[in-house]
Amino acid sequence: MFLNDGSGSKIGYYVATSVDVVDHVCADGSVAAQDVSVTLSHTFDGDVAAMPEYVSGGGTFVPAGEFHANLLVYPPQGLSLTEATQDGETAMLNGEIHHGRSLTSVRIVLAPGDTTTVEYRFDASGQSVARGDLAVTPGAASGNPEVDRSEASADC
Repeated sequence: MFLNDGSGSKIGYYVATSVDVVDHVCADGSVAAQDVSVTLSHTFDGDVAAMPEYVSGGGTFVPAGEFHANLLVYPPQGLSLTEATQDGETAMLNGEIHHGRSLTSVRIVLAPGDTTTVEYRFDASGQSVARGDLAVTPGAASGNPEVDRSEASADC
């Protein structure tokens, strides 16, 4: 999971990120499916006009104080996207191939105080696959992002 910030500012410091991954694991330890949930919250609660322009963006590329980014998710090889929602509605995703890997991207726009959650379901397209590593774009604030990874039993 990676964030490609398009705000042209330092407002991303105020964006808290949490990532939850549930691996649906077969008895042999392979993964049959994976649920991924990414929540982004814009935590700034002050006066945007009082911020330095290099932090707020000053309205140069996006409205001052807003956070705009592309959320990029690369599923483990062998897993394919079967469902995606953003805030409970069907997500407007762009799918592509990047250096031979499948990738989904969704545009995120957050004003101060806004939160959004994007949920993905990935299923093994053939046989179950080995459990992959989890890489997440680090945030600017300490403890950001918050990452939780767990397992659930799968019928394989």
